[in-house]
Amino acid sequence: MRILLINPPIREWAKPNVLPLGLAYIASVLRENKISVEILDLNVLRWDQEKVKKYIKESDYDVYGIGAIVTIYKYVKWLIETIKVAHPEAKVIIGGSIASSVPDIILNKTKADMVCLGEGEVTIVELVNALISKKGLNQVKGIYFKEKFGDIIKNDPRPPINDLDSIPFPAWDLFPVDTYLKNPIGALNRNKWIDGGSNNCEIFSMNLSGTRGCPYECIYCYHDFM
Repeated sequence: MRILLINPPIREWAKPNVLPLGLAYIASVLRENKISVEILDLNVLRWDQEKVKKYIKESDYDVYGIGAIVTIYKYVKWLIETIKVAHPEAKVIIGGSIASSVPDIILNKTKADMVCLGEGEVTIVELVNALISKKGLNQVKGIYFKEKFGDIIKNDPRPPINDLDSIPFPAWDLFPVDTYLKNPIGALNRNKWIDGGSNNCEIFSMNLSGTRGCPYECIYCYHDFM
């Protein structure tokens, strides 16, 4: 089984400066389990839609996984449609906070086959193995999926991963890390606008995840995860 993980463009007014750690962790566990995985980082490539369509049409994968946040829903919906037109038999899985925050909208309003809620490292391996064995998806915790006739099945939630040391390091080598290193996050990057010219920043930096979940209750947050 061949899998393509896609990082859609976000904040296109700015230089790409946040490596998608969620996808990098997913890629790492897939590779650790001997599952073929490749990355299409559109946030760095910044291809126009025609070039994306051409790439998707000429690609050959069994599963397309998209990780995103809800603010780029419109692009994600277009991307799902593009994949399904070119490869109607391929499975499209949506993860990231967009899946956890609006799973019903994703499954009802797009042609996605399933969504992965919360942490995906354990879920994706079980999900892919279920697709390979064709034993059905009902026992895979942490997903919602569409049945053949369009009914949406909501499986039990996936318990949080208690031992984060059990997860391999992100698959940094599959991403254009040089681009992210040269466009630091925060105060280091005072010239983050896409048309702002050279950054002239001698300090390289990379976003890391030191913990998961959040103890706060901000009113603008969807509070679906831990």
